[in-house]
Amino acid sequence: VIGAGTKIDNQVQIGHNVLIGKNCLIVAQVGIAGSTILGDNVKVAGKVGVIDHVKIGNNAILGAGSIVTTDVPKGSFYLGNPAQERRAELKDRVLKRKLKEYRKRIREIEKKLKVDQD
Repeated sequence: VIGAGTKIDNQVQIGHNVLIGKNCLIVAQVGIAGSTILGDNVKVAGKVGVIDHVKIGNNAILGAGSIVTTDVPKGSFYLGNPAQERRAELKDRVLKRKLKEYRKRIREIEKKLKVDQD
């Protein structure tokens, strides 16, 4: 079922028993697996994948390239793989970029403490 006012771009795959609310926007190359529910006014950016039996709340936003594996609360903005709340995902991305630097610093500390290293 596709709600009134919903816009669906090209190359979108919508599985069986999917319910899409009113005034949603679903951009290209999105895949929505079966028995998923999208609330009203949901925005789904390009290349998003949604697993089956997930509920996306009203006014939620799914960022480009996200893989949604859990329910998404109403009004939230989810990003990443697996998708999580935007702020948490952005913090994880910053931490990931700093891992090499942190590893180097830990090794220097271990040398000073003469700790066994792998």
